[in-house]
Amino acid sequence: MVDYLAGNRIRGTNAERIALLSYPDISGGTENTYSSAGVNYKSHTFLSTGSLVVTDATDIDILIIGGGGTGGNAQSSYGGAGGGAGGYGVKTGHTLSTGSKSVTINGAGNTTVFESITASSGGTGGNGFTSGGNSGTATGNSVTQYQNAGASSRGSGGGAGSAGTSGSNSQGAAGTSGGNGLANSFRTGSDEYRGGGGSSGSNKNSYASAAGVHGGGAGGARYQAGTAGTVNTGGGGGAGGFNGSGAGGGSGILIIRYVGTYNVEDGSIFYETDTNKEYVLYNNSWTEV
Repeated sequence: MVDYLAGNRIRGTNAERIALLSYPDISGGTENTYSSAGVNYKSHTFLSTGSLVVTDATDIDILIIGGGGTGGNAQSSYGGAGGGAGGYGVKTGHTLSTGSKSVTINGAGNTTVFESITASSGGTGGNGFTSGGNSGTATGNSVTQYQNAGASSRGSGGGAGSAGTSGSNSQGAAGTSGGNGLANSFRTGSDEYRGGGGSSGSNKNSYASAAGVHGGGAGGARYQAGTAGTVNTGGGGGAGGFNGSGAGGGSGILIIRYVGTYNVEDGSIFYETDTNKEYVLYNNSWTEV
């Protein structure tokens, strides 16, 4: 049992100190708790359409990604152009009111919507010696969007982190990898990359393929189809190599996170009876003294 003593001093076990941490009452999606830079977070991840039920209003951080665009087909002696990544948006400090909040994730090539924020699908890659798809947009409620263009000339698709790369008209040329995605740590506290553009397909005399990056699909080699963008990354679809067809993009995702708080005053001192260690709470984080 925790003992509350005079002068903001507390005594109990290590487990009892940790149990003083609480989070707002919010449910939905896949939940995860973690600590990052001394701050305790809970995240909710949605891989498909659902609802977030909010009993306690709080401020949240948001990552929203739309579905990736489809890679283009080969045409004549050329491979196709890569599909663009889905729209990639980040917002911090969004005030979440109480109630049931709809989360809409329409899948590959479609939008993701939450709290009046919309992440659009990536653009479709062109057939043959044309342009790769642009990455999608993220709009509404002061969200920061990360958008880049697909490249011309059998180009790869634009990613959240960089633009696509143009290809060559040489009959022996392989495809080019899609634009880079971006890292985000909202789900676990560790960086996870999503939102890569789709790679372009190879030309008539090339047996090489262009690898996918950060969820973007690989481009096909000669006579091969492209590969699909990775599920729930918003990666663009890879384009078909000579005589091959393009593949679809990866579906979108929504991740939110918020901070947990300790149910004692800042400056409280906790003595652990089972470890003989003492901690002080400062700015919602315990430090051993």
